[in-house]
Amino acid sequence: MMQIIEAPKFELVYKPQKYKKIHGFFDFEELYQEAVFNAKDGAHFIEIGAMMGKSACYLGECIKESGKNIRVDLIDLWDCEEDVTAIPTFDYIVPYGEGQTAYHEGFRMVGYPVVQRKCLNTCTNNLKKAGVYEYFNFIQYDSKYSHVLYTDNSLDFIFIDGDHSFKGCYEDLINFYPKVKKGKLLAGHDYTKKGQPGVVMAVDSFRKSMRLDLYVYTNKFNVPFYFKKF
Repeated sequence: MMQIIEAPKFELVYKPQKYKKIHGFFDFEELYQEAVFNAKDGAHFIEIGAMMGKSACYLGECIKESGKNIRVDLIDLWDCEEDVTAIPTFDYIVPYGEGQTAYHEGFRMVGYPVVQRKCLNTCTNNLKKAGVYEYFNFIQYDSKYSHVLYTDNSLDFIFIDGDHSFKGCYEDLINFYPKVKKGKLLAGHDYTKKGQPGVVMAVDSFRKSMRLDLYVYTNKFNVPFYFKKF
């Protein structure tokens, strides 16, 4: 029978510091540390919803300290509310790090407008200043489409913190679950009825339809969570 279970405590082994200088909210330290600690060389992670890069910076610092070769794709539109300037470009991909992106050969963003935003530049600059820029690929793309960029059972860790509506969150869970490898985690944030009822409804609907146990960190203000794929 599927259950909601308190996530096992993970003792922090890495000591990130530079992420603290970046604007934003972050409280899923255990999830990110455990993902890095358990990852093998060549692992491939995804973070959906990067904003200014605070959580990504934390993840990058853990990766750097671990000495592992872990590739992370950040997927976001970077359409921050405070950003009122957008220079339109078209069919434009923003590759960073070592020039790798998750776009498979032959993929085209036909008719999909992508914009260069200050929020994206802020994110990349924050990660540069922290010395972790090299670990990331920046994919400025809507998450409801971006799952097609990945083959099934190909990813080692997925963290979803993008669209917090019921529909948006549910689509991300349904679309990305097949992409994570067996035994690995599909995780997220804001499983709190008071703050994000849409996320709670989406997560509950997903776990019931997939018949999965849900692991939650109730000691954290915005309640991170994860599913383990079997």
